[in-house]
Amino acid sequence: MAVAAGQRVIRSVSYGTQKVNFKHAFTRTGRIIIAGAELLEDDKSSRPAYALRYEYDDDGRLSRVTAASTERADKQMREEHKLVVRQTQRLAAR
Repeated sequence: MAVAAGQRVIRSVSYGTQKVNFKHAFTRTGRIIIAGAELLEDDKSSRPAYALRYEYDDDGRLSRVTAASTERADKQMREEHKLVVRQTQRLAAR
């Protein structure tokens, strides 16, 4: 399905070195919706730092936003988990 002449689509938004790319999909009625978004931390990144997936109900209303797994986000979560474990161990040792 092609984008109608009157429909505008935002493909990305940039601020400084950060950029958010949007992924789009069509509803059953032909409306364009944002299906996902990816954050690139700098101009040289080819892999997103974070990614979101948007889900809609049968009426086309946003019903759910989920974080898609990315290598960078997964690594950051592992590092944060290690910090929490270390802090907990230090407190327990007192």
